[in-house]
Amino acid sequence: DSRARRGEPLPATLSIPGVSLERVGSLAEPFSAAAIAGNRFLVTARSLTRRECRRMDEARRFLSTPRGGGRSLEFVNYFGSQRFGSARHGAGFAARRLIEGDFEGALRLLVATPDRKTERARKNAARKIAESWGDWRGLRDAIPCGPERGVMERLAETGGDCRAGFLALPLFIRRIVVEAYQSFLWNETARLVVRDRCPPPFIAVPRPFGDLVFPETGGVPDGLRSLVVPLLSPRSKLKAPWGEAAERALAGEGIAIDALRIPGIRSPYFGEIPRPLFAE
Repeated sequence: DSRARRGEPLPATLSIPGVSLERVGSLAEPFSAAAIAGNRFLVTARSLTRRECRRMDEARRFLSTPRGGGRSLEFVNYFGSQRFGSARHGAGFAARRLIEGDFEGALRLLVATPDRKTERARKNAARKIAESWGDWRGLRDAIPCGPERGVMERLAETGGDCRAGFLALPLFIRRIVVEAYQSFLWNETARLVVRDRCPPPFIAVPRPFGDLVFPETGGVPDGLRSLVVPLLSPRSKLKAPWGEAAERALAGEGIAIDALRIPGIRSPYFGEIPRPLFAE
């Protein structure tokens, strides 16, 4: 805030439509996500049928557990669908192509494969790129400004070097591509751990990127409640009780743990990130 930089006191409250802030103090260093203890959300579900309401009640009872004089929901900490936006075209994960060194295949998925949920301008750009793939100069001049335009410019400059084209994407997009695949592998590992180590019954929720399996909270072994399962990197040590499940998740993709690297590229990379198996 410019007032803070000038040494002027900040207001006690600040409001804009839909957002309100309250000043509670100051820090000696920049505020980051590490300072966030947690989030609370109020979710409103509308237009539900009676059957859907009954299923929600059943799921609530299935996942409910006593906590501090009240009750809480405890569930497997799966990544949600929004994590897989870069693969929602239904043609696979670009990162899976990248670890094979197939930069052209990955780039086709990222900039030349339209999806029905993509905004119209980007969908039209993807169709144009798919139709004229290889005509880099023509595409450079035809595609409007955006990430795809930068890729076409780099491909035109390099004579079609798809590794260079991938690196022309903004870094945050490249990171999302890797993190989406890591998240998919984490979900698969978590699903297998739950199936192997928790007694039935289960609730199975079909999803495009693999079914999500939830155990009844009361049947979860104590050792799993506090278990941390990392997003995998090539240096991850596959430890019990989740390591064998991770091996199976990787085998389902036809790869081993040391394959999680992109040849010839330093960033993005597959870094290990700890994640609790269960959330409350």
